[in-house]
Amino acid sequence: MTLFPDDADGDLTVDDLPPEEWLVDRLALLFEMDEATGAAYVEEIETAVSTGDPTEPGASTPSVEVDEPVAFRAAYDDLTARATTVNATSTPGSGWHERVYHAGDERLGSAEFVLSRATVTREVDGYTYRVHVDYHGGVAVDAQTRATRTFEEDAVRAAFREMFVEMGVPPETADHLQFLYRGSVW
Repeated sequence: MTLFPDDADGDLTVDDLPPEEWLVDRLALLFEMDEATGAAYVEEIETAVSTGDPTEPGASTPSVEVDEPVAFRAAYDDLTARATTVNATSTPGSGWHERVYHAGDERLGSAEFVLSRATVTREVDGYTYRVHVDYHGGVAVDAQTRATRTFEEDAVRAAFREMFVEMGVPPETADHLQFLYRGSVW
């Protein structure tokens, strides 16, 4: 478990850490452990902060190895119950989804999910076309070739139109794609 103190300016001290009671409560929830075990882990973090070399890499983000599985369902249920606002973001086709939980102006926490996704790839004459579809129905496309070659946008759009037909996606979807050129990647 790693702490990321937002308000620590410069060297991190024990005073920069959240209150012990809060840390013990969070550990008890996240790992379904008793308070005494949680308190021992908090003491280990505080010792690392107070005796650590502030110039060492990672000194401002203290961590402790917890030998318990994460109780994801309990943590998720707690965040969901306490939140008044949940902001969800996804990058279409990436399989990445994040939920950030707030109670009023206070950020309670976040959960990041990796969703199932599939990638359909077609290689034609040194060009590679990919359609990425994730569990939420998000779609992203990309096309690649060697750096010495170029793409004609109409040819790229036609290749995706053909792939969409074969996948059961309306082919006119290809007409609404916006392409960004990055080196040899569209």
